[in-house]
Parts: sequence; structure tokens; C-alpha cells
Amino acid sequence: MQRWALILSGYQYQIQYRASQDHGNCDSLSRLHISDNLVQEDYEDVYFSELDDVELPISNTDIAKATKMDPVLSKVHELTLTGWPNHNADPELQPFFERRVSLSVEQGVVLWGIRVVIPQTLRKRLLEELHEEHLGMCRMKSLARGYLWWPNLDKDIEEVVEKCPSCMSVRNSPKSAPLHPWIWATRPFQRIHIDYADYKGQSLLIVYDGYSKWIDAIPVRSMTSSMTIDKLRMLFASTGLPEEISNGFAERGVQIVKKALKCKEVDGKPHSLEHKLADLLLKCRITPHTTTGVAPAELFLKRQLRTRLSLIKPDTGKRVENYQQKMKQNHDRGVIQVKKFHTGEKVQVKTIIQAGKWKWMPGYIHKVMGPLTYLVKVGNRTRYCHCDHLLSCKADLPQEKPNINIFDSAGDVNSTPIHAGVTSPSNAPERIPHSRTQTSDTSDNQPISSADSPPSNPNTPAPITPVKRYPARERNAPKRLIEEI
Repeated sequence: MQRWALILSGYQYQIQYRASQDHGNCDSLSRLHISDNLVQEDYEDVYFSELDDVELPISNTDIAKATKMDPVLSKVHELTLTGWPNHNADPELQPFFERRVSLSVEQGVVLWGIRVVIPQTLRKRLLEELHEEHLGMCRMKSLARGYLWWPNLDKDIEEVVEKCPSCMSVRNSPKSAPLHPWIWATRPFQRIHIDYADYKGQSLLIVYDGYSKWIDAIPVRSMTSSMTIDKLRMLFASTGLPEEISNGFAERGVQIVKKALKCKEVDGKPHSLEHKLADLLLKCRITPHTTTGVAPAELFLKRQLRTRLSLIKPDTGKRVENYQQKMKQNHDRGVIQVKKFHTGEKVQVKTIIQAGKWKWMPGYIHKVMGPLTYLVKVGNRTRYCHCDHLLSCKADLPQEKPNINIFDSAGDVNSTPIHAGVTSPSNAPERIPHSRTQTSDTSDNQPISSADSPPSNPNTPAPITPVKRYPARERNAPKRLIEEI
């Protein structure tokens, strides 16, 4: 039909009614001869699988994109960056105008304190995320106050809970007796409360910490004393031994677990009991408790647990990591592969002759000191060189006797010919000043023991006696007490 509509749209025509008895044209499709020799075609089976109603969590980048498209938050974003006026006449901006001092913008996301301001298009999904485990109205509000905000957030949470058939089907009866609170513990696992809960024939050992409100549910095969001791022993291996075990406050933990599991059953999600317990316990441990005002994980583990809701907050660490990666890519764009040299390989050494002038002098690798550093023999001297100051050389260049000034830098390791004992700059002897007219680095009474050193010349003048670096130290005789007496 769409194809005919496109074809007919190119014509100018008038539609006139004609009765059926006036129709004399043949219907070609109804009178088309069908051949008896039909070709049987083979069809390929196509299988289609669908994800189990799993949605990817909302990230801060999604919120930044939705903020730009939101008609209200886009104005709030601009006013937060440029400055708010002294008066506001727009009723939609009034909630943000009252909080303008605490508003900020980070990576395109509007923040009110530490809470992310959510655009209109993403609020429903985040309400479903908060209400996923059916923890109740108060717990949803406590959890939301640590991550997100928008105008009338508490009212929207109350409306979601009141319209939820699962929550309404398992809601609690009103309390009639006054509550007698327990004395609050002062440290984790000082006092724990234990009890058993039964869910569809499966026994669950409920452990509730009186200090942090940390809750744990352990499936057991039977509710015998030996089974209880074995499960608690495994739990205490991770948490340590408690000072007191009671049954009083565990009923609250049993109530939370059974209520949440029944809500899961009403939702009809085909998850195993272990899956449901894992999701429930994680959400309970990250939700601030109404008594302490702090999440159980922060009191028990001294840290916040990472969840799907953590992704909606801007990640400064990821931004720094991406920036450092770009710096590395820009820096390494023109860098070639690290040069490798081997012992005995001929090289040319970049040598400074004087300030601002240098030349390449022949030498060979005496020892490999590290991935980038080498001991290089240049003439009758040894230098500690970086690979950036070395070039591979295959030509047989004459070994020059370098000028003394060439090795006045820190790269000079030894001022005397290399002997068998020279291994690293730390083992090199102390440098001593030499005369500019000195032409030999060995004295008459110090023979050359290395085969790499050039033979001595009998016509070479005797070297100048080196001047000591430090003056001679005068030592006074010690004064003893018995001599003074």
C-alpha cells in the first residue's frame, strides 16, 4: 500500500465512484494461472533472543546530554555558569533560584551540593532504580539524598510507592505498642542479633549488626544448633567474634528480607533465591539507615560500596586518566623505538667540547647498566651515557684521545683507563683535577692492566702530580681523664 501511495502521489487525478455492476476490467491476480511445477524453497531458521528486561545504568554523560535538551535545566546550566539575577519571575526556575548559592556545574552536569540534578526525561528510570528492591518510602528517600535531586522528589517517591501493587500487597500493619530501643553498640559486631526466616520452605539465617545495621541472610538446610554454629563460625572467620548475641532486633531483619522477597515474587522476575538475596543485601547495605543516617557499609566497612547509582556521579579519576592518556599519545607521537646496544658494540658518543658545542666521538659499549644507560669506553676513558646520546656505528673510526675539557660533565665516570674492576659509576674512583697539558692518564708506577688501554709511549712526559682535593687534616692527641688527674 505504501508503494502504491508513493506511485500515485506523482499524478493529478479525481476519484469517482463506480458501482460493482459497472466494473468490467479483469482482476489479473485472481485469474493468474498457477503453475503445477512449484519450486520448493529452503528457508533458513532465524532465532531471536531478547535480553531479560535489563537496561544499562544511567551514566553522567547521559545526564549531561539530557541536561542540554531539557528546557528548564538548560537555563539553569547557563545561569549557574554566567550568574543568577537578583530577582526571578519564572515559576519553573524558582526551586533552583532558591538554591542558586549551592548550585554548580561539572562536566555538563548540574549539581546541588553533592547531589546530581536529574533532567525530566531520566527521572522515571531513576525512580524505578530507587524502587527496584521495594525497600520502602523512607529508604528510597534516604538513598536518593546521597545521589540525586529534582523539585518535588520526595512527593514523586511517595507517589511511586503508593501506586506500587507489590509494596501495597505486603505493607505493614500500623504499630500499636511503643518501641523500646536497644542500647546502641559502639563498634561493629559488638552485639549481633540472629534469627531464622522461612521463605517457601527455605530456611534463612538472619544476622543483624546492632552498630552498623549491617544485615546478612545465609541459606541453611536445617535449623539445628549444629548447623547454626557452623554457619556462624564461617561468618565470624570474616568479621571476628562478637561480644554479645541476642534475638531481639533480628526480627526487624527478618521482616526486611521476607518483605523484599515477597515483592520480588509479585514482580514475577525469574531469578534464583541467591540472585534475589544478593540484590537485596547490596541495596540494604548502601542505603542510609533511618536510625544512624549512614549507610551500613560505611559504618561496617568504613567505605562506600560501588553500585549502579555510582555511575551517575561525575568521575574525576576517569577524566584525569583520559587526559593523561592524551598527553602520552601526544608525547609519544614522534618517539621511535628505544635503541638497544650490546657489550662491545661500536658507537658514537655525543660529547660536549665547550659551552654550546659538541661532537660525536667513537667508542664502544663497555657494560650495559640498565634499559637506557650504558658504560661507554671513549679512548682511554669511560663514560656513563644515556641511549639518547649514543649512535650505532659500523665504521672503523680511529679512537681519539679526548680533550680533558670534554669530560668535565657528570657523564665522566673514570679519569683513568678502565681496569677489570670498573663496573659502575658508583665504583669509579674520585675524580681529581688535571692539567690541560697532561697527555697521559697513568703514572709511571701504575701499569696499564686492561687490554683495551693503548700502549704507553716512552716519549710521553711524566704526568703532573695531582693536587689533593682536600687539605690534610691535623689530628690532636685525645685528652684522657686520668692524665688530667
